[in-house]
Amino acid sequence: MINIISGFGIDVDFKDRSLEEIDKIIYYLEKLEVRWVRLNLDINRADDVNYLELIKSAIDKLINKNIVILGLVTEYVPANFTNIFFSNFKFKAVNNNMIKILSAVKTFALKLKISHWEIWNEQNMHRFWHQTPDPAQYVNLVSKSFEIIKSINPGSNIIFGGINGNDIEPVFLNIKPFSYYRDFLKLSIKLGVSKFVNSIAFHPYHSACYFSFNDKNWFRTKIKNSIEKLVKKYPTKKFVISEFGINPSFNFKLTNKDISEIYKDLLDYANSLDIPFCLYNLIDDPDSNYSRLKLDNNFGFLDNNLNEKEIYKNFVA
Repeated sequence: MINIISGFGIDVDFKDRSLEEIDKIIYYLEKLEVRWVRLNLDINRADDVNYLELIKSAIDKLINKNIVILGLVTEYVPANFTNIFFSNFKFKAVNNNMIKILSAVKTFALKLKISHWEIWNEQNMHRFWHQTPDPAQYVNLVSKSFEIIKSINPGSNIIFGGINGNDIEPVFLNIKPFSYYRDFLKLSIKLGVSKFVNSIAFHPYHSACYFSFNDKNWFRTKIKNSIEKLVKKYPTKKFVISEFGINPSFNFKLTNKDISEIYKDLLDYANSLDIPFCLYNLIDDPDSNYSRLKLDNNFGFLDNNLNEKEIYKNFVA
């Protein structure tokens, strides 16, 4: 088993961007010295010709700049009260939407120059699974996606979708059906998911990433410990941190400079463990789709108009 990507990555979504904006985004990726991107691919737009052409253009430009692409097969589920707790009101449960999802996987694999695939995002959360998260259902999705992707490109690498947390300590209260913080990965491995994946992704969030009065030293220690616990639990597995970020809106003892320093320290730590590390995210999502509290759409290095934010300026300084 090998690490399919390495070093510093960042989460990117090119949806609804112009070609000029794509060029600007890639300019900033180069300035950040990003080695890979986690490219969001929305299964609900797999039949949208304009969307696919835009993504193909972005991929060509990324390849030209030697930036590795991890394609994230997912749905666009903005963080707001309804989606966090009752996403099933708007979205079809993943297990009941397999035909559409697998059709999208086939379309993406056929039409996009991507060799590295992450199958779903935070499947241990109701927000993205749209019902009580279920390891058996998820392993079924991975196995079927594996068959499709490998039949098209046998050399492709498949990554276990990034779970929220480290599978050991709850990020927030571990209340089903809303979250499955403990042992989702453990049960998935028991059910044989390792046959289909090259690496396992996780997101070492803590509730303090959203709201806290903690300082930068607390974050450094806490997040490193979270990473270390999972790595020690599965010493033979290869891991990818496919998402991590700190929201500056409600972290009252952190400056943008502090957050930048935390990111750099964690990137160095992950690199020492040979774990690729992806920051969330390059660009803020539009406010209209998210909660007005900005719990999940103020992590970006750039605002939605692609203007530099203070976190970007501190990171590249």
